[in-house]
Amino acid sequence: MNLIFLPPSSPHLNPLEKVWDFLKWIIVPIIVQNEDEFFELLKDTFDRITNRISFAKKWCQKLLSLHKLF
Repeated sequence: MNLIFLPPSSPHLNPLEKVWDFLKWIIVPIIVQNEDEFFELLKDTFDRITNRISFAKKWCQKLLSLHKLF
């Protein structure tokens, strides 16, 4: 595991920001019956998004190319 320092105030470089964007986009139109169903939806959606290799691969390529500039 390599530690990569991100420049301050750079949410576009933070991979979690993209996860939250996708998560909100997916769950906003869904109506749930109760709190438990909502948390289950969040968990399942979060797991699906973060397990996508293409998501991580694109982020790593972008970050590493920017990291070379510094």
